[in-house]
Amino acid sequence: MENEISAPPAFRWRSLGWILVAAAVVTPMGSCQRAVAPDAEPPEIGADWAVVQEFLDRERAWRKNSREHFRMGAQQGRSPREMRDGLPKPPDFEPALAAATAILDLGGAHEKTIEAAEFLVRPMNAHQESGRYFYIGAKALLAHAPNYQEWPRVLNEIYSYQTPYGAQVAKFFEEMSSEAEDPVLCANGRYYVAAGMMRAANHQFALPTEEREVLRRRAIEVATGLSVGVEEERFLGLDRDGTATHQTLAEAEVELLRSLRQGTVGGVLPDVTGKRLDGVEERLSDYRGRIVLLDFWATWCGPCVADLPKLRGLVARLPADRFAVISISGDEEIGTVTRFVQDEPMPWTNWHAGEGSDFERLLRIEGYPSYVLVGEGGKILTHVPSLIPPFASLIEKAVHHLEEFGNTKGLDVGITLEDHRSMRPG
Repeated sequence: MENEISAPPAFRWRSLGWILVAAAVVTPMGSCQRAVAPDAEPPEIGADWAVVQEFLDRERAWRKNSREHFRMGAQQGRSPREMRDGLPKPPDFEPALAAATAILDLGGAHEKTIEAAEFLVRPMNAHQESGRYFYIGAKALLAHAPNYQEWPRVLNEIYSYQTPYGAQVAKFFEEMSSEAEDPVLCANGRYYVAAGMMRAANHQFALPTEEREVLRRRAIEVATGLSVGVEEERFLGLDRDGTATHQTLAEAEVELLRSLRQGTVGGVLPDVTGKRLDGVEERLSDYRGRIVLLDFWATWCGPCVADLPKLRGLVARLPADRFAVISISGDEEIGTVTRFVQDEPMPWTNWHAGEGSDFERLLRIEGYPSYVLVGEGGKILTHVPSLIPPFASLIEKAVHHLEEFGNTKGLDVGITLEDHRSMRPG
């Protein structure tokens, strides 16, 4: 596809803290929170690395046993629920968290300071205090290991926490961008501040349209000039294959700004070219004048396939001169899609791009399905992960607004918190 963009890794200046806290409420999560009383006291454990090591050893054994449990269950034809119910109990990580925190409380004096910090920044989605722990660990790395070789991985992991633990992530990146002595770390912190604001603008469905636009514009301000003085230094992020990127900070800034201006809610898409399943190329501008729903999907994606009847309903109900769907397949081979549509009707435009395409990277598509609603002039109206009824109603509202007023100017595309809760699985 045209407008090629090399892939940067996955991604307050004033008030991002409360903004990302809202994201924690409205974004669906696949993990369950552990029921812990708010006033529960942490275990009385000192700065003992042996406690952490014991947990790591027991966790390694538990993971091995769990894999064997699922393997045997599958061979016996047991249902996923049956296998989950009989899953071995994981080791208690509270003592290890307490020990690692106590080590860091010594201010770098303990020989296992770096290891303790690394332990705290690892993913712990089942723990309600994960945000606080990874903040403590990340700050310790910033203070005691500024030349840490694993910054790309750690920053990428911390960035991934922005949905469930937004306030703590925002706080860390703000402090990194303003307090780190190394200008390279400062610039990288500033990148992640802006990228977090971009993610909030894209995925904070409950925010009014005007507030999402304020976020986008503020993110542009933050990102502009972030690489000044360190243009050729390395951007601390990961490529799609999980390895450290070779991008410079100047290159990362250019691509971030492009996504903010042309791939974020409120921005205007460039005239991208796509290839249909019959090999014919066409431009996005061929659909100008209509409301366009971009459907990023793949044949192997169960939720994508489950949404197809809803898409067929929208296409049947809405006038073709005012509404169009473009499904953009992330399947590796075009033949896979061609065979699929022979059995599963998709009577609308289908492009094949492959997973991780330039268009996906511009829009920062993070998973399938992803739906991007585009106005008659190419402006991105909203970006959602599911065709829930409120979003389908919003599409119809946009089409009717276009029919009545000739444009979508002034259309508020916000989805309420209550609406968004219906996106959550059962």
